Amino acid sequence: MTADKRIKAMLISMLKRFPLTMSCCVFNCVFSHFLWFSINIFWERTSVVVLLCFCGWAFICDMYAERNQLSAPLRLIGFVIGITSIVSIIYCLTSSEYAEYTNAMLLLGGLFVLAFTAPFIAKNTKPLEVWNFQYNLLKQLCATILAAAALIAIINFLYFSIETLFGIMFSLKLRVCIFPFIGFVLCPIICISGIPDLNIAGNDNNIRLLSKQRYFEEFIGAYGAQDRSVHVVHEDPSTEATQKLPKERMFRKKSIDPMRDINFIRNALNYVVIPFLLTYSVILYMYIVQIIFKQSLPEGIVATLVCIFGDIGIATYLVGYRFKNYNKVFSFFTSNFFKIFLMPTFMLAIAIGLRIDEYGITISRYMIVISFIWFQICIFSSFFLKEECVGQCIVTSLALLIIASSFPRIGAVDVSEWSRKCKWDKWEQKMV
Repeated sequence: MTADKRIKAMLISMLKRFPLTMSCCVFNCVFSHFLWFSINIFWERTSVVVLLCFCGWAFICDMYAERNQLSAPLRLIGFVIGITSIVSIIYCLTSSEYAEYTNAMLLLGGLFVLAFTAPFIAKNTKPLEVWNFQYNLLKQLCATILAAAALIAIINFLYFSIETLFGIMFSLKLRVCIFPFIGFVLCPIICISGIPDLNIAGNDNNIRLLSKQRYFEEFIGAYGAQDRSVHVVHEDPSTEATQKLPKERMFRKKSIDPMRDINFIRNALNYVVIPFLLTYSVILYMYIVQIIFKQSLPEGIVATLVCIFGDIGIATYLVGYRFKNYNKVFSFFTSNFFKIFLMPTFMLAIAIGLRIDEYGITISRYMIVISFIWFQICIFSSFFLKEECVGQCIVTSLALLIIASSFPRIGAVDVSEWSRKCKWDKWEQKMV
């Protein structure tokens, strides 16, 4: 098959799998050009974020519908309800441009996190399948960002070269006209083109994923650290010796050994990240002992330090859970991290409570409170839920909390403005 036929087949496949996402991306590109060239309105920062929210919600609807085999009308109804809610939250229920932009960014962040777990909500799924999907999606996002950055750098260099060599000056409109196509069309195509089909009865992408999955389950899960003795067969499948092997153990030389693909991540966690987290936890506990003996209260900066520690630790737990049987380091960390993290969260609550009581709630302090709530959900889910459900609960709860923080009345902007007004009223009363 020639290259143009392969590209055509890939585009047709993406249109079938992601009709809402592709339609939304094309609409956003055309709409952006219309605003800029026809009405002479440059893209406001809030409008760009809202359009990205539309794309993110369309992707979530497509992935959820594919995983749960929903009909096209149900997929479309869910998409319409979602974009209506997005527009209402950002434009209809906010009072200022700053609030619109902040709520839009929070909503975009929540949808970004939700995209990693939405296809598996309300569906019995093996943790390994979720891990593989999230890992593949993250790889695609990183590849998309690198490709977009390289393409933008090349285009800017061409503009600069033409202007320098020939003295032809390009207007701002011509300079930026290509960027909506890159951001809304090309980048989504690069990103979603490598996402495997989530239908188990599906195509070759899923068969390859399933083969890797069985390979992981058999060798990592059963043998743990003894996986160094495992050898991947690279012989021709037509040979008699290879035909006797199970299909999941057969890999052509062109195939990528999944162990080699994740060795860097595993070693980085094993030798750098987990030792750092365990050492830092010792430092935090020493600080807790110090403030107990001194009978003092924690400093405000402690809240930020604990949040950073918790974010890195939970991210390491989500990735490291994949290797929990690899050696004692991963086994100890995945079994005991949330127990270790319990006491620092209490110190976090005291530190942020003192800052709020003294200075009021700002958006940054509001997000620290949201982080504290999320940490408690993570800790209690690790204590009371089944081990295979913890990761799903962690990611889903984070997405829902971020989305909730963009809502009016209870969101970050409205709560911070209310707190500032209350502090101002108290200060005026004191002055009187």
